[in-house]
Amino acid sequence: MGATAREPGKVRSLHRVRVLLAAADPRFLRAATFLLEREGFAVVGACKPDDAPSLARAERPHAVVVDGNASVAAAGRTALAIEATGLPVHVLVIASGGGRRGGPLTRVAECGSFVELTRELRRLYGP
Repeated sequence: MGATAREPGKVRSLHRVRVLLAAADPRFLRAATFLLEREGFAVVGACKPDDAPSLARAERPHAVVVDGNASVAAAGRTALAIEATGLPVHVLVIASGGGRRGGPLTRVAECGSFVELTRELRRLYGP
């Protein structure tokens, strides 16, 4: 995570949260990049889902956002591959319907909208 500085009564982040995007749809990648950067997150890369584990190892993001709208099963496979790298990274799958799902993945949340996505990123990494 990023470094923090203490002020009386609060902690503030000195570094933006680094996010890697993974999607087959280039429109999703462009829209997600725009929306996340507008909200203050640093998008460190955008790639196809199959490339996400190796790019995550190279970029060391705080979180990986995977587009699950085309196939939640494919997004789950991408999340498993990222988790198998052993990196301390959260994987957030954005898919219509939303809601968290149980299962073998320990650091994965499913979000149904960009509002839920940014809320979850802020919950995980602070303001």
